[in-house]
Amino acid sequence: MKINHATPLCFVDLETTGTSPRHHRVIEIGIVRVEWGVVVQEYRTFLNPEEPVPSFITSLTGISSAMLVNAPQFADVAHEVAGLLEGAVFVAHNAQFDYNFLSMEYKRLGMSFSYPYFCTAKLSRKLYPKVRGHSADALIARFGLDAGARHRALDDARVLHQFLAALHVAHSPETVYAAIEALVRVRRLPVHVTEDMLTCLPENVGVYRFYGKDNELLYVGKSRRIRTRVRSHFAKDGLSGRGQDMLSEIRRIDHTQTAGELGALILETHLIKTLGPVYNIREREKRALCVAREYTSDDGYQCVALEYVDTIDQTLQLSTVSLFCTKEQAKDTLNLLAREFELCPYLLALEHGAPCFAHQLERCRGACVGSEKPRHYNKRFREAFDTRRLKTWPYQGPVLIEERLPDGNGEVFLVDNWRLLAALHMEDGEWCEFIPATLCFDYDVYKILARELTRRRTRAVVREVTTREADALLGSAVVPSVIL
Repeated sequence: MKINHATPLCFVDLETTGTSPRHHRVIEIGIVRVEWGVVVQEYRTFLNPEEPVPSFITSLTGISSAMLVNAPQFADVAHEVAGLLEGAVFVAHNAQFDYNFLSMEYKRLGMSFSYPYFCTAKLSRKLYPKVRGHSADALIARFGLDAGARHRALDDARVLHQFLAALHVAHSPETVYAAIEALVRVRRLPVHVTEDMLTCLPENVGVYRFYGKDNELLYVGKSRRIRTRVRSHFAKDGLSGRGQDMLSEIRRIDHTQTAGELGALILETHLIKTLGPVYNIREREKRALCVAREYTSDDGYQCVALEYVDTIDQTLQLSTVSLFCTKEQAKDTLNLLAREFELCPYLLALEHGAPCFAHQLERCRGACVGSEKPRHYNKRFREAFDTRRLKTWPYQGPVLIEERLPDGNGEVFLVDNWRLLAALHMEDGEWCEFIPATLCFDYDVYKILARELTRRRTRAVVREVTTREADALLGSAVVPSVIL
């Protein structure tokens, strides 16, 4: 990619709840957009990660859980951030970290994230190979940069812009741009993937599938823009060995367009679970869920019990305060909540005897030995789990969720209490089954529906129907007039 003074640059920094893009979340974004060497826009926002901010993150950044309660979620700012990055080169320090975090946030929304990027730490090493120390703090000290508030997103992004400006003072523009060009990632297609295979893909929402030799299904993914998302697979640096293996095995790419994101997400999870693509390992694994169920002790304290279940009935749904994939994940989260809200590890099923060890360290207020009143303890318990509970079904009964294209084609879902009762697709005036209904509570489908139905403004059309109308739809081979 050719880089010069006319190339738009976006200097980006993130603050997060941890180091794993898959398991942790972004809590602050800072972006400085530069065009023709001039700052044209600065952007900063807090984000609600829907999970507690660890204390060591708060001590590092000054950002606490309380500061994020009323902040937007990433879904609320995703389009604004994408618009700011559009047409620019993504610049960050240790860029793989920030790029992967944003990529994962967009992936959770079924959106693609593909931008050219380079790393300022690598740029420093390239231009100063004999100098030791290329951390942000080292660059600040070496070039006398104005650090502002360290470990706050916008101030750290400003530092990167200052660093590039300092390089232009110390080196010729040709030297700086040549170094950047050498670092910007370049898309390389595997030998069996042609440009025609990509250009024929639609730039619409839907699901895509990679096939290997002998028509073996390798991978299933979804995106709001299929072509852009598929291209992004071939533009990633630092892929694992398995990731590289998958790309080298691709022989064919197929896709299914949907009318909206909801249909794409539900179809994706269905295909992964039923067809078992080779490289969707984590998603395809059918695991029992680890349920954190609340109950009240004889002394009136709210407690947690952990248990594995295959399905969740309505009774268990009401008493569930959180769901986890593994018991290890559950214990990590409960330990975090215990420290954040001064809850008792014994009452959270983390220890087997009272008094708990945390009480001896004065980190538990004594609920385990009865020295704290239940109403005080239970108040903090509710605060700790409020954002982690299964969401209450927001309707009186079943609903029809419709995603239609202007020509009338599209998908219709009949849902009641987070359970998918029917999923239909219309094409050329004919209704057919989109995917088999799950009928029972499915955690993956629940997460998709909860995100769609509880967002501030859903893109689908949601209509409440009577139980009689729902029964008519379920019992009829001909689609009733309720959805026509």
